[in-house]
Amino acid sequence: MTGILLALFLALACSALFAGAETAWYATPRLRLQHAAKNSRRGRWLARVSQSTPGYLCTLLVGNNLANNAVVHAAAALFLSLGVRDPHLFAGICLVPVLFLVCEVIPKRWMLHHSLERSIAVAPALALARILLFPLAAPLGLLLRQAGLEEPGPGPRQLRAVLLEPGEEPIGETEAKRAAHRALESPGRGLAAYLRPTLLWQEAMSLADARLALALEPSGLALLASERGPLLLQGERLAVASDRASLLDLAEEIPQLDPHLDLSGALESLREADARFAWVALPGQTPRLLDLEHMLGLLFSGNPLPAPS
Repeated sequence: MTGILLALFLALACSALFAGAETAWYATPRLRLQHAAKNSRRGRWLARVSQSTPGYLCTLLVGNNLANNAVVHAAAALFLSLGVRDPHLFAGICLVPVLFLVCEVIPKRWMLHHSLERSIAVAPALALARILLFPLAAPLGLLLRQAGLEEPGPGPRQLRAVLLEPGEEPIGETEAKRAAHRALESPGRGLAAYLRPTLLWQEAMSLADARLALALEPSGLALLASERGPLLLQGERLAVASDRASLLDLAEEIPQLDPHLDLSGALESLREADARFAWVALPGQTPRLLDLEHMLGLLFSGNPLPAPS
């Protein structure tokens, strides 16, 4: 019976974790998460596992369903060991209020307050769940992306959240907001300092090699050389692709930006193209990737602004 009780409490804890983490995700500003990732290892873990919104939310959904199913089976086994004639019926009757309070109301309300800090506190458990449930969550996340249900990435609306509004007191990361404000108001800085270090591959590279390389690449992103210009490869898309697919079929076309644009011009160009990524050709260098989330994360970090290029 001790083993059954341990399994029951573990399943209840997992269910509460997944339910609370989902609420915390919606309550946490993405830019605050990017800022936290600069300052703590657990913050980096949380930012990494939640980098793909559909994949992360599908992980929480799948995990919550598996945990609830385990709770029911453990409770039924407990009642069976106690000699109850219809253990599944009694388990269902007893678990409704328990699941509602212990695995829904209490963890969601607890995580809602100080959502970022508490999400960071449980980041190791969330990272482990992301790894273990990846085979189940990745296909569901891909379906959401294909259906156009993915949460839009950072853009002008999110950027306004880090700018100081006239007549309002700054909330939270004051230095980061001021740094972002100065960056957008300073023309002529160029984009070189805001580009993400990027792998550049040729079409002849095999899908298996590309999967391995992107698994080791923190950003999960790479550029693929083609006649149309560099194309974007994303690790999550490669992970669920058919082994017969070619890299060219899996790559996405992204716009090109002038490296001499300032940040305001780059944001406007990305908004017009409805894009989060662009490639930039620097003189004498291989093409580099402009990742909107990476760029805003640099602004939100509060580090000294790059010198004009």
